Amino acid sequence: MRYTPPGKTITLQIKEADDQIHIIVENPGTPIAPEHLPRLFDCFYRIDPSRQRKGEGSGIGLAIVKSIVTAHRGKVSVTSDKFTSLLAVVFLFQLA
Repeated sequence: MRYTPPGKTITLQIKEADDQIHIIVENPGTPIAPEHLPRLFDCFYRIDPSRQRKGEGSGIGLAIVKSIVTAHRGKVSVTSDKFTSLLAVVFLFQLA
């Protein structure tokens, strides 16, 4: 939410597909350059190093998300382009 422009809305969808649940988060903030996407889930990784030590988060939020999703045998992915800005999808298997 921190990177969503004023007046814009984050969209959250939950969809069921076969034996999976998809949690989709779309954030209309500033697009993320492709070279940063593979590292977004790394602990303490920041796209903008000048944000270090300014009280703007610890840089572990997405790493924690990935750890929790992986512990539940799921997957998480992030894409970004000029249309969706940031799209995060969590894939979880439904329990029988």
